[in-house]
Amino acid sequence: MTVRSPTPYDFSKSYSTPDFEIKSGSYAMMPRDVLLVIGDQIIEAPMGWRSRYLENHAYKDLCKEYFKSRATLTPLRP
Repeated sequence: MTVRSPTPYDFSKSYSTPDFEIKSGSYAMMPRDVLLVIGDQIIEAPMGWRSRYLENHAYKDLCKEYFKSRATLTPLRP
């Protein structure tokens, strides 16, 4: 069995979108909330909490590896 870990990401930094600003984010401890894997398809879901808005960034490197080995991405957008 291979255990994969997300890339370290500094969630303590503030960030903003045109709609909101966050002083610090959450963390990337729950990949099942962000990504659903079915076969070779990775489904990415948006986070409902603003503090978790960038949580998927910690998994980008892993997703890129899987895409190189033929995985496909299906982003879900609200």
